[in-house]
Amino acid sequence: MEYKDLLKSYIDKSTLSLSEIEKKMRDKGFSTNKAYISKLQNGVHPPAGEDITRALAEVTGGDVDALLLAGYIEKAPDEIKSILTEATNTGQLFAFFALLISYVEKYRSSGVIDEELLQKIEVTNEVFANEYKYRLSTSFLKDFPEYAVELIVRLKQHFIPLTESISYRGVKINFADYVSKENKPIFKENPYPEIKEAAEAVSLEKLKDEQPAIAIPYEEELDSATQQKIIFFESLESDLELDLTDPEIQKKLKRAAKIIFSSED
Repeated sequence: MEYKDLLKSYIDKSTLSLSEIEKKMRDKGFSTNKAYISKLQNGVHPPAGEDITRALAEVTGGDVDALLLAGYIEKAPDEIKSILTEATNTGQLFAFFALLISYVEKYRSSGVIDEELLQKIEVTNEVFANEYKYRLSTSFLKDFPEYAVELIVRLKQHFIPLTESISYRGVKINFADYVSKENKPIFKENPYPEIKEAAEAVSLEKLKDEQPAIAIPYEEELDSATQQKIIFFESLESDLELDLTDPEIQKKLKRAAKIIFSSED
């Protein structure tokens, strides 16, 4: 359903007049007038920004995430709009999130990797690569299941960055347990033990020559340049199909991690 139609349905179900909605919006700190709201529900004006959209849904008792998603799809570039609409309407996007969440939650509860779920994730990843030209780097998943949370964040940021949940056929997935308000992964354990070990080694080496400082563990926030290096490295590792259980590969991975976390390019 388009943004205007969804908003109109919320307004109709609320039984509030546009004047009443305008007053409630002002109570929330928005100067949104009834003429503007009318234009939004009639499609005369493009979807409002995130804050106003969220407030309108709350005031009218509608689904905040559904209205945000509808607005995001409508304002997205044409090539993204068609992909996002199809993936959302067919439930494929919902299914991908559900698989990643099920995989990490089963591991958290049992400590055992679900090979069947892992295979389904790989198949779905191929579907997204072929149909939507978007591929996740899943090579860490088998050895580090907690890495699924990182993939949940990346999938959300690419397709639905403004929404806090996704629904399909009456079932809803909330991202609050996996994605922070700053759009960072919420890990229960570190999915990068090898990289963290190398990073800490580099930090200790630097402490010998520099003024005393507190070494920052990997889990804490990294600068954008470092994040981009990590993402590039993971994608390259996936493309080359490296075997992370191979000791020689692990040695190379540690050396690469030192480069990633060094101050040099």
